Amino acid sequence: RRIVINPKIFIYPSKNSYIILGYSNTYESKLGGDIDYIKNGDDGYHRYYEQNISDRNVIQAKYSTTFSNKGVMIIQNSVSVFNRHIKLPGYSFDGNQLSSFSEINYSRLAKRHDYVFGITVSTDKFTQKDNGSRYILNQDYNSYGIFAQDNYKVTQKLFVEAGGRLDNNNKYGIFALPKLSLLYKFNNKLTSRIGG
Repeated sequence: RRIVINPKIFIYPSKNSYIILGYSNTYESKLGGDIDYIKNGDDGYHRYYEQNISDRNVIQAKYSTTFSNKGVMIIQNSVSVFNRHIKLPGYSFDGNQLSSFSEINYSRLAKRHDYVFGITVSTDKFTQKDNGSRYILNQDYNSYGIFAQDNYKVTQKLFVEAGGRLDNNNKYGIFALPKLSLLYKFNNKLTSRIGG
């Protein structure tokens, strides 16, 4: 059995801005194993089963506005709550995951430049309910990052894409991800890219 709902609301405060609010829920319940157990339950002989129940709730929000210079600012956030239950004969697992992602970015398309920069914050916390297991899989990660990218039009056929991001993770520290690539447009149907 699976149930999915995903309503969204669109709001337009002005001709240059909009807001999107959304919510989604996915609930799934599965029972597998011995077909006789599924039909009639435990009769002393047919005892093997696998039960999986999951429930995911996601809330999303996005705000976008366009300025007079054609620049666009976007603020967006999503929060997810995921619950999982697994049960087998002699074993059970219950866990909850709470995660979120937030971003603010600004982009602008100029004559030769198409650039974007912004900041991000992401969180991920998993909590396992204590069911007597020797291994508890709890974890808690937080990351904060900044990024920037510019697509520069050298000629009508040659483009340079340069950018990078810098992240700080509470478990793994600070790490950088630079990017540089060249794109050549032979015609409307054929292009070639090199970079890393």
